[in-house]
Amino acid sequence: MLNLSLNNESPVQKLMMKHLVIDNIPGLLTLPEWIEGAAETLEALAISELPNFRMLPECLTTMTHLKKLGISGCPQLLSLPSGIHHLTALEFLRIKGCPELCRKCKPKSGEYWPMIAHIKTVIIEEEDDEEEEGRH
Repeated sequence: MLNLSLNNESPVQKLMMKHLVIDNIPGLLTLPEWIEGAAETLEALAISELPNFRMLPECLTTMTHLKKLGISGCPQLLSLPSGIHHLTALEFLRIKGCPELCRKCKPKSGEYWPMIAHIKTVIIEEEDDEEEEGRH
């Protein structure tokens, strides 16, 4: 199992991080706890090629400056955090290679569409289908 902890004893520390890319880590099941420390500064988050990734943490919904979120190649990821509609600064969401999540986020018909419809640009790409876009 891959350990991405910061190995400190204190709770989450504030991180001055604007962009974070997590890519090609087969053993990663969820985001590390320390990401919560970037809640006030993170503007762009890209998560890709994580075949065993299963869950986006609820702390993601506290990232008030997050403008771009990209998720690709995470076939085990089945859901978005329930408070994703609180991300009012989020302008761009792209989901690709996450079959069940893509189905749930389809523009106008997906179960999660009402939670993400406020986002200016939503791109949902299923592996076999053409890309579907929702713009407002």
